[in-house]
Amino acid sequence: MIDIYCERVQPGLWDEPINAISNFAFFIAAWSSWRLAQSLNVKFLDVKLLIYLMVAIGIGSSLFHTYATGWALLMDVIPITMFQIFYLWVYNRRVMKLESIISMILIIVLVISSLATLPLKVLNGSFSYAPALIYLLGLGIYHFQAQKQIIRIRNLSFSSTKAK
Repeated sequence: MIDIYCERVQPGLWDEPINAISNFAFFIAAWSSWRLAQSLNVKFLDVKLLIYLMVAIGIGSSLFHTYATGWALLMDVIPITMFQIFYLWVYNRRVMKLESIISMILIIVLVISSLATLPLKVLNGSFSYAPALIYLLGLGIYHFQAQKQIIRIRNLSFSSTKAK
């Protein structure tokens, strides 16, 4: 039995009920994303792959939070890691319009920093997710600044058309 960062108190199939039940959120998110993609007539393979990875996360996390074994831990963390890497690749390329090499460098830095934090037993092993959180915070700051720039440009163009 693996007892790290969860509410597990004893061995047994349903001895992490909150985590086990909360995994339904992954399936709901995948289903909702699938429905949205269908309604928008999305044909992109990368979007579908992200949805499949959400399902894999739900399955892997459900297995880990019910069985709490080494193999179940791998079934939990591998889909999460794959989702993070692929999501960031798609986001960097599609939304941020970064060159492939820049996107690859950023993802390699994320993977290396995540691996470097694995030996640190801070927060019962959850600290290895900190680099991904920092990356997402960086994306949030980037978009906040970009949005301010867009608003400034719109205001300038509005005021110049208004002056005519």
